[in-house]
Amino acid sequence: MNSSTATSQISLEEFLILRAQLIKKLLERLQEEIDLMEFDDPPEGELWDDLPIVDSKTVVKLSPLLEEDTGMKLKNKWIRRGGYDSADEAIKDLIKKIEQELM
Repeated sequence: MNSSTATSQISLEEFLILRAQLIKKLLERLQEEIDLMEFDDPPEGELWDDLPIVDSKTVVKLSPLLEEDTGMKLKNKWIRRGGYDSADEAIKDLIKKIEQELM
């Protein structure tokens, strides 16, 4: 979907057509964000061990890509509080919630 149509929300049928392409695009961008956040020599300690691989603020950074392709702005309710254990988990959860929203 180009930027001129980004103001109107996509239908479920349209979303399902571009779903695979969108997943790939979002995963690539999310992985770039994860790579930027990784420490070469991470601190040790319980605090660092319990942090999620993908936090909610990192998922929010996907909003421009989502809006560009679907016309939908990322909603807070689509992002799990506390984060995710992997990029795959984050994207699967996000896509599932978007599909539910479109139903």
